[in-house]
Amino acid sequence: MKVQILVGDQIVATQLISIESLPTQPPMRDIKRLALQRALEDRTITISQSLVAGFRLFDVLGEPIPDDGS
Repeated sequence: MKVQILVGDQIVATQLISIESLPTQPPMRDIKRLALQRALEDRTITISQSLVAGFRLFDVLGEPIPDDGS
């Protein structure tokens, strides 16, 4: 799964999250949290950016996944 992290309308980071090995698909909020955590660890975003970040999620085929608001 590809997760784009946005600040305003600008993409500030993109993270690839593998969920295929998990027994069930985690909630969207957990996927977003994991992507944000990895971006912070990689130092591709700052803490202040993480506080206002938005997200766009894509499946393995590149199709957008509707955001459930979490």
